[in-house]
Formats: sequence, C-alpha cells, structure tokens
Amino acid sequence: MDKDGREQPEGTSVESNEDQAHAITPAAPELKTEAKFNEKDKVVFSGATVNDTVTYSGLVAGKSYTLEAQLIDKADGKTVLGSGEKTFTADKSGNGEVEVAITVTADLDGPVAAAVAFETLMSADQDAVAAKASDEVLDGPANEGGIVMLPETVERAAVIAVHHDINDAAQTVTSDEGQVKPKPSKKPEGGSPDADNPENNPNPADAASDEPKPIVPQPDVPAPSSTQPKEEDVSPSSVTEEPTEPRELKPSISTSVSPKAVDEIVPGGKVIDTVSYEGLKPNMEYTLNAEMRDKDREDLVIGSGEKTFTTPKSDAESVSGKVDVEITFNANAKGISSAVAFEELTSMVVDAKGKETPDAVEPNTIAVHQDINDVAQTVTTREKPEEKPVPGTPKLELKKYIGTQEFTGEEKPQDQPGADGVVDAQDEAQAFVAKEAGQDLTVTFVVTNTGDLDLKGVSVADELIAADTAGIQPGSISPASQDIKKGESATFTAKIKAPEAGKLHADEAKATGVPVDENGKEIPWVDENGKEQQPGTPVDSNKDLAHATTPKPQEKPSEPAKPKDKPAEPAKPGKAVAPKPKPGKAPKITTDAAIEGNG
Repeated sequence: MDKDGREQPEGTSVESNEDQAHAITPAAPELKTEAKFNEKDKVVFSGATVNDTVTYSGLVAGKSYTLEAQLIDKADGKTVLGSGEKTFTADKSGNGEVEVAITVTADLDGPVAAAVAFETLMSADQDAVAAKASDEVLDGPANEGGIVMLPETVERAAVIAVHHDINDAAQTVTSDEGQVKPKPSKKPEGGSPDADNPENNPNPADAASDEPKPIVPQPDVPAPSSTQPKEEDVSPSSVTEEPTEPRELKPSISTSVSPKAVDEIVPGGKVIDTVSYEGLKPNMEYTLNAEMRDKDREDLVIGSGEKTFTTPKSDAESVSGKVDVEITFNANAKGISSAVAFEELTSMVVDAKGKETPDAVEPNTIAVHQDINDVAQTVTTREKPEEKPVPGTPKLELKKYIGTQEFTGEEKPQDQPGADGVVDAQDEAQAFVAKEAGQDLTVTFVVTNTGDLDLKGVSVADELIAADTAGIQPGSISPASQDIKKGESATFTAKIKAPEAGKLHADEAKATGVPVDENGKEIPWVDENGKEQQPGTPVDSNKDLAHATTPKPQEKPSEPAKPKDKPAEPAKPGKAVAPKPKPGKAPKITTDAAIEGNG
C-alpha cells in the first residue's frame, strides 16, 4: 500500500525520500591591487607618495592582518624605493579593500622612470594562518622577485598571501616623461665645455660612478691644439695629476621612538627618540631637532626635544652612529591617541655635502625624517580595558502599618479599643483592635531604598504566619510595582477585613526589586556577604509583621450584693414610679398613667 492508499503488486519496489548533501572548500586568500600617485606627485622621486589600493578576498572574518607594501624599481625588479604598512581587521564577509600609502624614501639622484608595488599580507592569528594561501601559490612564477621584510610590529607573523608581479600594469606607476631626464655623465679628464652634453657622452652610466671626479679646467686653460702632444705620446712621467674634489656626502637618518606604547599621552610626559645617522662628516658638530606631531592632525606639534652632538673622529670620509633625543610633551598634549616623531638634522659648521661653512648665519639642513605613517616613529596609547564598574550593594527596608486609615508618616495609636488609628503592630500585644468583625482596615507598606543602587520593579508580597487564627488574606497590593532610586521611599497599600471576634490576624510582608544603573540597565551587584550577583538577580527586603484582632462581646459583670432597700411604697393610684437610671447611662424619663374607676 503506497502513501495514497493504493495497493501495489508484489515485488514493486519502494523508494525513500531524497536528501541532499553539500561540501565547500574555502577560497584561498587573494590580493589584487591598483597603484596610483598621490594627487600632488607625478614622478617616482624621494618624498613622493604612491597610494596602493589592495582588494582582498578569502580572509578570515574579524581577524587582524598586516599589509606590507613595497615600491620596486621596475628597471631591475629588486631595488626597494619605499614602503608602507597598514594593519586592519578583515571584513565579516572575508572580502574588502584597504589602502596603503607608500612613501619613496630612497635617496635618488633623479626620478625613476617606473616602479611597481609589491604587496605581502601577514598575520600572527592562528585562524588566519590556517587559512593562508598554499606554498605553491606563494612561491608561484607571478610572485618571483618579491622582497619580503616582516615589519617589527608583526611578531611571529606568517605570510598569508602575496602579490609580486613586476609586469602587472595595475601595480605600476610611471613618472611623467617630461620630468625624467637622462643622468649626467662623468666628465672626461681634461674635460671640454661640451662634456655636460649627453649627446657627447657615449657612456651615461658613468654618471653613477663613485670614482673621484676630476677638476673641470678653468676658462683660461687653452684648448688642445695640433701642436700639443698626442695622448698616446705622453709618458706617465710627463702628466701632472690634478687634485680631486672630496666625494660628496649623502647623509641620512632613521629613527625609533621608545616606548612605542604608553598608558596615556600627557603634558610633561617623555619619550626617547633614538636616531641613527649615516654619511656625516667626522668630528663635526650637528644638532638634532625632534618634534612630536599628533598623528590625526599632522600640523599640530605636541612635544619637542633637541640634542647637539659631535661625530666621532675618523680618517674615513664619513661616519655613522646613533644619538638619543629626549622629547617632552607640551601642555597641549591632551586627548591624543597617537603621536609621531619628526626629526631634522642641522649643522652650523658643515652642509649636507660635507663642505665646511664657517660663515653660516643660519643652520644648514643636513637630513630630515618626517613620515607620519612610520611605525618606528610612532607612540600610541594603550587601549584601555573597558572599566568594569565596582558593583554596589543594594538594600531594601520595609515597614508595615495597619489601621482604619493609610499611614502618612506618623503612627496614630488608638485611644480605646475599636477607635480609629494606624499603628506598627509588631506582635499580638500591639495588635490593632477593630471595632467589629468585617470592618475595613488599611494596610500600608513603606519601602525605602537604603542601598548604593537604584532599584526597578519593586513589589511587595504578603503572607500569613503560623500565629494567624483568622485566615484572612489582604486584598491586592497597589501599585503592583514601582521603581525606587537610592535614598528614596515608596508606599504600597492593601485592604483587609477585620477578623471574627476572638480571632487574630497575623502576617508578614517582604519587598523585592532588581538593581539597575542610572540608565535603568540591570547590573551585577554584591550582597551583604560580599558575594557578587549576576545582573537581573533580585534583592529582598527584611520581613515585617502586622497583627489585628476583634474583641469578643463582653458579658455584663455581676455586681456585688447591696443592702436590702426598704420595700417600695405602693404607688398611689393614678401615679407611676419612674425607675432609677442605671449608672453610666443618660437619664431617661418614662411615664405610665393608670386611671382607676370609682365604681
């Protein structure tokens, strides 16, 4: 029988439902890039900035990655002209875009014709490392020639993906042809006025030679003539070598600030800027000026320092070394999350090329290092952990009153049983005495917040205790709940019937509320024993009692025997004797006239 109720012949097969299954292999991390000059730059030269826009895919959502970008000279495919770095968190989709600014920091004699951006993606996160591209992809032909330098800020980082393609047009920036000029060639010995003309220089590459350059002949030196000896006829002994100019120095500085992370950047705070220098003239005095700039507002100087030093003595043309500069933050260093050290090296006695300047009236600029994106120059404030508020201790106190009226701040004791009033009836001896059974009585609950925290949803519950013999519960308590701020009180009320004569009403009440902050958000709290409670856990008040009774009807007490009175005289006809009024009652006169007949 099939599911539709139709009978099937013997041997007919039956089929199950169809069920699907799926499997997927996550895409490997991949980078695509587009490099463009900054708006103000048109050539690849020292100080120029190239913005490298990197599109990524296949990353682990929410994980931290660092993108290291390098600008490589396209001519040789290996010279690093500049670099940039950006740390970011992968988008929740695993795909996204990030821009890295690459600053050309190489000391170049002239603009480079073309440069290519190489990108290396790194991460120290275990999940990110587990999802990195395969070694075959990382070492593939398109990525050959990559110069990977892990930044100091990424400890134990693994390479996740790379994009090193010297022939990728999207990664390439090309200098404006009008700005790129052939490099000047080296002038031949005994040079002529046309030596500076590139057309007359068959070997332009000689311009890059580090060999000492010969002195250019002065204008009064006569030009060669046919009477002068030919070059091949001049013997070495007859040639007088002219003195050579000293090699021009190429000074540079690099820096590292310490500490790189502080709890807070504040006025008067100090950091040490360690500056490494190269290419300075030996035994000369230099001054290093350092400034701290707000990373978010580069033109805002928030600290400064200065150090004058003398380079070591040496027979070499140039020396290198290190010098520490103490930078003190200014009074305006407030609310700063990150600051970057800018340095300028100057000298009054020598210029950048190493030539002495005894008549200088202004300092000569020797070298500068001003890169707002240089991690080594940056001081950041440590991310403060979210401050967990110190839990307070909430407390509720309840007082209960009963009587013929609501408690309004002052008890009103009864002057006699059954009289009006309202009292704190803590025990049977202090019970409120009703006038009669079934009389409407009012119960007032005064709840006070005596703790450290505001309370929301405070409510009151009331229940009978063992001493009760009346079995009468109060009616509904109004209002059902209230919010009570610390130090404040709130009132609740309920109605109850007086018990039967001779019975005792006895109950106790308790208030409950939930601790909250000033915004009404439930928060953790600490009880009186020092134990922390979770948000939403209610706190209870003390328990407070109330009692009420209705007295039994009193039997008339028997009066003591009195001496016998003389028998009353018989009433005279036509008169009635008025009974004597009973003590304690108002006099009352009644009459009863009788008329006798006389026959």
